[in-house]
Amino acid sequence: MMRMPPDTDEMNDRRANAAERALVSFARDFGETDEVGELGVFTEQNLEDLLVNLAHYCDRTKITMSICWEKAQSLYAGETDDEGRQFHDR
Repeated sequence: MMRMPPDTDEMNDRRANAAERALVSFARDFGETDEVGELGVFTEQNLEDLLVNLAHYCDRTKITMSICWEKAQSLYAGETDDEGRQFHDR
């Protein structure tokens, strides 16, 4: 089992749960869920599709996604004491 990154403010489970609810809602809207409306085997596909749709949203609203991505990396590093597994080529 992979060790989870530190959670100094004890909020990372709550953050992950909120992200999961958003991803499930997105997946249900696009009909890419299993027979009971859950992510099932489509989890990565839905996440990829959501990221692409967020890029389209950024185009429409003139938000620079790469700047948001850099800020997200910094926030994630802080929320995991820079020991998180994401945003690294590991």
